[in-house]
Amino acid sequence: MRLVSVEDLSEGDRIAMNINSRDGRLIVRQGMVMTSRLIEGLKRLLVEGVYIEDERFKDIQLDGGMGMQFRMQAISALNVAFEEVINSGDFQSRPLLDASDELVNHIVTKKDTFVQLKDMRTTTGYLLAHSINVAILAVLAANALDYNYQQLRVIAIGAMLHDIGYVVPGLENPLLDHPKVGFDLIRGHHEIPLMAAHMVLQHHEMLNGQGFPYGIKGKELREIAQICAIANDFDHHVNEVGENRLPHEGIEYIMSKVESSYEIELVRAFVRNIVPYPVGTRVRLTNGMVGVVFQIDKINYSRPVVREIDNNRTFALIDHHTVFVEEVLTSRDICFS
Repeated sequence: MRLVSVEDLSEGDRIAMNINSRDGRLIVRQGMVMTSRLIEGLKRLLVEGVYIEDERFKDIQLDGGMGMQFRMQAISALNVAFEEVINSGDFQSRPLLDASDELVNHIVTKKDTFVQLKDMRTTTGYLLAHSINVAILAVLAANALDYNYQQLRVIAIGAMLHDIGYVVPGLENPLLDHPKVGFDLIRGHHEIPLMAAHMVLQHHEMLNGQGFPYGIKGKELREIAQICAIANDFDHHVNEVGENRLPHEGIEYIMSKVESSYEIELVRAFVRNIVPYPVGTRVRLTNGMVGVVFQIDKINYSRPVVREIDNNRTFALIDHHTVFVEEVLTSRDICFS
């Protein structure tokens, strides 16, 4: 398989990975052949990219990381909670606590967990997919910082609910109001740790005091809120609808905010779990080779194995210390014969 933008899809391309709606329902099933009508439908939904089958890369598969089934179940549970808030002003917390516990259990028991987070995301499902990604990223970073199990549970539920204030009806300024509104909503649920509500309240605060809603700074800012903020900023940057950015650009973005927004130690822990060049990404190496990322090195995610275009030769960057990814290419940059 290889990763292409929707703009690069052609009639006859076969989908290699399901594309799902915000509540986990299929939009396009794996194996479907693209028609002009289907391509136009994906564009209207603002789906940014898809994996398609390619005989030359048929052995390239996505593996590791958080399973798609877990993602869909978590998104579905969060979707129900959001709908409950919209309709009644409150939500049932137990399904979300169960989903957050499952997330923590997965990360604690699978030491080689990594995250490939260039989503096949639609506009309607953006907030839901974003919330789950932030939860996964925040727990991974906290785990790398040796947080204990109970602390990870707090971070998981807080990060999953960090944007719930957005769906509360009647906000005058959703951007500025959602942290405080989300905090007030969550702290009414005694089964959710109060520290998780404080994550929600502070996830837009900054070390230099330039954040909101209260402009707190330095030691006043809780570390778990900073972890959530890093994950939030990273995922927004990489998966912004209408943009085509990859995780290595997200890493550069959050690194640029060290000391002004986040502590450097937290950013380092966060970055250790990011895959800069997802499987299926087309790249040009500094040695002139053009290929597709074939496999992620589990020790150093920024040094993948690359399969050369129209050639079975593979090149493991981990074995060639002077060779680097020079450029991430779009389909238009490569002539597929």
